Parts: sequence; C-alpha cells; structure tokens
Amino acid sequence: MAYDPPWKPGRDAAVGAAVFGSRAVRTAGRWALVPARTVAGAPIVKPALGRARQGLAANGRAVQASGRRRVDDLALTEVELAIDRVLAGPVTEAIGRSLADHEVPQRIAAEFLARTDVQALLAEVLESQATADITDRVLASPQFQHAIEDVASSPAVRDAVAAQTRSLVDDVVDEIRGVAERLDDSVQAKLRGWLRRGTASPGTAAAPTKYGGLSARAVALVLDVGLADLAAITVAGGLWLVASVVGGLRPEWLVAVLVAVGWAFVVDAYLVAFWTMSGQTPGMRLLHLRVVGPDGDPPGLGRSLVRLVGLIIAIAVLFVGLLPVLVDRRRRGLHDMLASTTVESTDQA
Repeated sequence: MAYDPPWKPGRDAAVGAAVFGSRAVRTAGRWALVPARTVAGAPIVKPALGRARQGLAANGRAVQASGRRRVDDLALTEVELAIDRVLAGPVTEAIGRSLADHEVPQRIAAEFLARTDVQALLAEVLESQATADITDRVLASPQFQHAIEDVASSPAVRDAVAAQTRSLVDDVVDEIRGVAERLDDSVQAKLRGWLRRGTASPGTAAAPTKYGGLSARAVALVLDVGLADLAAITVAGGLWLVASVVGGLRPEWLVAVLVAVGWAFVVDAYLVAFWTMSGQTPGMRLLHLRVVGPDGDPPGLGRSLVRLVGLIIAIAVLFVGLLPVLVDRRRRGLHDMLASTTVESTDQA
C-alpha cells in the first residue's frame, strides 16, 4: 500500500486562498462603510436617524396592532353572528321550556330565600345611610316636586278624591239615617203597643208609604239650622261692613234686635223656600226625607207658611207639638196636621 501523507498541498492552498479572500473582502467592506458610519455618527445626522428609526418602529407596531384588531373584530363578528343564529333558532324556546319544566326560577328563588335572611337584608338596606341620602336627594329634587304637583293636579286624582269624599259622606249619612230609622221604628212600636193602637207595617194598605220618624227629622232640622246660620252670618257680615262705613249702629239693644230678627227671617225664609220649591231642604235631602201635601206634591207657599207657624208653636211649647210624631200612623206633628202635610221617607235623595 502506498503512503498517503496527512496533508495535501493543493487542497490546503485553495482553502488558504479562500480564507484570505474573505478576510480581504470583509476588511474592504469595513473601510468602505467608514464614511457612512462617520456621517451617521455626526451630531446633526444621528438624531434624525434616531427619529427615523422610532417612526419606523411606531409604524410597525401600529401595523401589528391594526392587524390584531382586525383579527379580533373579525373573530367578534363571527361570534356575534353565531350567537344570533343560535338565538334565532329553536334553541331559545327549548331552553325556556326546559327551565319552566324543571322549575329552575322557582328553585333558584327558593334556594335564595332559604339561604338568605331577606327581612334582615331589606332592613339593612333601608336603614343604611346611602338609602337615606338617596331618598333625601330624590325628595328634594325639582323633578320629584314637579311630578308630585302634576299628579296632585291631574283630573284623575281630583276625581278620585272627590269620589272618595262623596263615598265617605254617603256612608256616614246612610249610617246616621239607618240608626235614626231603627230608633224611630222601635220607639213607635213600643208606644203604640202601650197605647194598644196596633202597628202598621210599611207597604200595607194601612201604611202605603214609609214616613220619616222623629229622630231622622230632628237630625235634618239640625243640619238645616246650621246651614241657615251660615247664611245669616254671611248676611250679617255684609251688613256690618256697610254699617262700618257710617261709624256702626247704635244703640246696642237695637243691634241685638236687628240681629235676632234677621236671623229668624233668614232661617224661616230658608225653610219655606226649600219646602215650596222641592219639598226638601238640604238636610232633609241627606236624610232622604220629603215634605208633600195632600196631593203628593210639594206644598205651596201658603201651606208652607202654615207649616212654619205650626213648627214654631210645636217647638215653643217645650217640643210637645212634636210628640204626635211618635204615635201617629203617618208620623205627623202639630205643624203637619195644621198644614195637611206629611214627611215621607224616600229610597232616593
């Protein structure tokens, strides 16, 4: 076998030439870039290059972020479309039916109530300072005040208040009328029993109409006198203003006589006017009473004046003239007998 030396002169020379060439090229490149590096390191050029690099970096980051946003927006749009397709399909109804069939809301509410002291929670919320502050701000806000004013001044609220007021007044009057009628029926039945005059039930031939008793008529008369007093006070106040212009009225006894006469005139005119016009004074209307003559119509002016005189006489003799109302079959007093009138109890005012 021939001897093969560990080195080969031709190959090693080629390798050495290649290494020398690469080093020479690298050295030449460095020397060629020396002017560019010198210019780049100059005080004027270096900041400009730094700003250029920052701008390029910012543009690169913006492009990357925009790309990520586009990807995110695209993914979000796809998710929204998928959710919309799911909700538009039969899945929603199926979920609702499943929740209802398995009573999921009731079970959740029951579990919440079982594990939570609701009363304590509500008490804590209501007693908290935050709730008090919110309530004070709401009550003090102009919007709340305007809302309250709008509600209070609305026609619906006014009508409701008026209806409630009328209902309350009607209930009170009906209760008073019922008590008065029961008292009158009871007293008259006992008195007629003691006198052995028998009783007549309303609606029979002996008593075709139910007549107003003494208690109901007394309540109506008290109400009417009160209303007449208000009218008399109004008239007296007007006269006093007129008299004050000339220094007032003298002497005092004359003033007292004029006041008494004026009061009597107003009350008498009040009763006679209402009896003649409709057979009912406002007090009698509230108690469902009506004065009628022999023909069933309201009494005329003459009959009303006779009835007024009889009423004054009946009251003046210690109310003795009113006692026949307790025993008479048609519940007539002295004034009714003199004027041939009766006081009927009506079903409607």
